[in-house]
Amino acid sequence: DLFGRRSAPPRPRSQTKDPQFILMVPARAAATASAPGKLILFGEHVCVYGYTAVAASISDLRILVQVSLHDDGKSILDASLLDLPSASPNGGHVAACIRLDELSAALKACPDPIPPWWHPAPPSTAQVEALSALLTQLPAPDETALLPLLFLSAALLPQVLEISSGTSVRVRVRSADLPVGSGLGSSAAFSVS
Repeated sequence: DLFGRRSAPPRPRSQTKDPQFILMVPARAAATASAPGKLILFGEHVCVYGYTAVAASISDLRILVQVSLHDDGKSILDASLLDLPSASPNGGHVAACIRLDELSAALKACPDPIPPWWHPAPPSTAQVEALSALLTQLPAPDETALLPLLFLSAALLPQVLEISSGTSVRVRVRSADLPVGSGLGSSAAFSVS
């Protein structure tokens, strides 16, 4: 896997605070995940009050997330939402490149650390402000679209922030025909992919 916990031949590049976890970074590593959209058949609004709802997955409409590591000498997080058009005059898709040391420093300066992935929690106001400060060069709609991607990258892949100099992380998200903002669970599918 991308951040293998196996006794693999690649040499350790950095170590997290967990003494049993050593980050192995081969010259080029990649992982792909996807999750389906959902359709709530009955009880769409009652489930937020603790009642049962009947839902079904829409397996043909998925969110696809690709993460890859590159020894390119840049040490950046290259994040792209490939299906969202940018609001910038240059066009293209929503994207940003952020230096990993700046991302790490911004989040470490927050009074509350990001909890481990097995205790998911929404970002604090301080974390949102710290991440927003890294995206000030982007149009507001692009910044708003990229904030969840930055937070989830840092929360689900904390090892990314401790990668040694010279290795970059590329995260690509594609909606694969799952319409964004349509109530079909694109946000939830993105969170779990």
